[in-house]
Amino acid sequence: MTTIALPSGTVYVKYSVITHLFARAMCSPAPHGDPRSAYATAYGAVDRKLARAVELGDLRARDPLTLAPHSYPVGDALREAVILVNDLREYSARHGLPEIEPDAGSHCRGN
Repeated sequence: MTTIALPSGTVYVKYSVITHLFARAMCSPAPHGDPRSAYATAYGAVDRKLARAVELGDLRARDPLTLAPHSYPVGDALREAVILVNDLREYSARHGLPEIEPDAGSHCRGN
């Protein structure tokens, strides 16, 4: 499992980007397998885990326009919702997911 580096100063990350970042960080390259299969499996697991966390209130989805708590984060609305980086760091640490850190040299786009 690798650390996820976000651009320095990132305040929030789109939910659909988070699932991608976690899946990539959790996927170790298979020496003789299809890396896309490992990624797809990790993505599905992470997506279900995060969606359930939002549903239970363990991770707070926010409206992408106002950053207020999202009123109905389900389906496409959840995929477009954002999660504050601080909330994501806390959730990740509590659940043994990859560590999230700022990195001014990173090229990933989360917000």
